[in-house]
Amino acid sequence: MKLQSGKFVVTRANGADPMTLNQDGLVIGRMPSCDVYLNHPTVSRIHAGINCIGGQYFLINLSVSNSLTLNGRSLQAEHVDFLADGDVIQLGPYALVVSRQKDVLSLLVSHQFTSDVTNSTRRLPALTAIIPQSATAEVSDVLKVFWEKRSREKEESGTPLRPVSKPLPGKAQINWRPTRDLTPSWRGGLFTWTLLTIALASIGAIYFYPQIFAPADLSNPHIRSSFVGTEAGFIANRPNANACSTCHSWNESVDNACVKCHKADAFHATNTAAHQAAGVNCSSCHTEHKGENFAPRLAAFDSCMTCHNDGNKTLYNGKGVSTPHGKAHGYPVEDNQWKWGGLKPETAAMSPEVIKYQETGDSEQIRRNKEFHAVHMYRVAPAPGMKTDAGGAMSCSSCHQSFDPLDRETPRQTCAACHNGYVDRQTKQTVISADRPNCVSCHVQHYYDKNRWREFLTDSTKNRRAAEMDVQIKNLGGAEASER
Repeated sequence: MKLQSGKFVVTRANGADPMTLNQDGLVIGRMPSCDVYLNHPTVSRIHAGINCIGGQYFLINLSVSNSLTLNGRSLQAEHVDFLADGDVIQLGPYALVVSRQKDVLSLLVSHQFTSDVTNSTRRLPALTAIIPQSATAEVSDVLKVFWEKRSREKEESGTPLRPVSKPLPGKAQINWRPTRDLTPSWRGGLFTWTLLTIALASIGAIYFYPQIFAPADLSNPHIRSSFVGTEAGFIANRPNANACSTCHSWNESVDNACVKCHKADAFHATNTAAHQAAGVNCSSCHTEHKGENFAPRLAAFDSCMTCHNDGNKTLYNGKGVSTPHGKAHGYPVEDNQWKWGGLKPETAAMSPEVIKYQETGDSEQIRRNKEFHAVHMYRVAPAPGMKTDAGGAMSCSSCHQSFDPLDRETPRQTCAACHNGYVDRQTKQTVISADRPNCVSCHVQHYYDKNRWREFLTDSTKNRRAAEMDVQIKNLGGAEASER
């Protein structure tokens, strides 16, 4: 029997253009030069072949190391079977569905798990039913000889394990050509030793020359080797002492180091739910390595408006930000509707002078209205130049010029007296100019902070808030200890 030229059409399930081949044999395997290239470790470099003999297409398994199945039935190495319309060839994770139309054999190649391929229930007739039994051995021999020659030619044409050119005849040592498959991979070892040397040098530099890793010096609070407390107490549980390892470690982020250090009697680091969801952490607002005179605490004041404005197009976990309060800051009434969200439960718990004005039948609008006015009249100290009552406290007339009709324009101007600008009490530095809103005069990022709002509160409120904060910080520390 003689091989004859066959017509093959190979189609990929991923939508690639079909490939038509007119040749005496189709080779399937992992080698890029194969007619049907299947790139997977469970597919041999030359795994199988298909030939046309006497008008029939035959499949031969050319792999001795990896399996090949036809309709779920294993085809042993160097064994032959004929192909018919509807057959499914399985090589590793690839399924090749056979379609036969006249003299054309089509293969639909798809990548899928073996368990996903439904085995055909069609019972194939014996090979002797297709060709005479006397010719069965001849078919197998013809295909074996053909593919043995083809496989050898393809390997000798150049593979990663064989020379590109054919070897010279003879057995003399001068004609030997070494191959890379038996040579130790010294390049990988050299790469590993290079990385290890660089890592050791970097570790040594951290301890002996820490300044080479820092773009600038640390700020004064982090350089000191002793505590410098605030008016309300210490905000850290240990001094940094200009040590890199206090903030930078191999198994922990800088933000986690900030939280661990800043747990003290006057401060307990926390993050708001909105910032947590947006991926905003300590280092997002409090930058470092800006020089000794730089204050990370004060830099955070200005970062609010730098981030929350229409010009900031950065996305935070897929969400954008814009200028808040409808591009206006201050009196929270829009279209005669109260827009203020009200006190947080933690703040309300420390504000008996606010709670006592609430009544059971109050609507949500009434409740927010009462909270807003009670906070300003009974908790906040009047700004210089504001009208006060006989006792020097804020009153309704501090903001409103008339009440029938109610003056809602003057409060908008009055808000700026307290909520615009910021001059730091410790350094006397102007952090926020007088024409820009001071976001933290209302909003609190670190709630457990005894220093927060001290410049705005009356003496009695400051003392009560500090006492209540002591209790909450101790409870928070106890809860964290129990979780560990």
